[in-house]
Amino acid sequence: MKTILAAFAFVAVAASPAFADCAGDLAKIDEAMKTAQLDEAKKTQAMGLVDTAKAANDKGDAAACETATKEVLALLGM
Repeated sequence: MKTILAAFAFVAVAASPAFADCAGDLAKIDEAMKTAQLDEAKKTQAMGLVDTAKAANDKGDAAACETATKEVLALLGM
């Protein structure tokens, strides 16, 4: 039982920076979207990716969140 708890604690601590990066990227994206000069198609694509990233972040899927945020940042030229 102690081993399981120790493993869970390690995973929780190790994953925390990944969640922080994703949340930080989402905050940057939210700010950038306010002034972004995107056509409607790219804006729709970006917002869909933001929704995907937020859902992944809420589920704890750091890899999916990071993938989606990188795509949005690329669309924004960041």
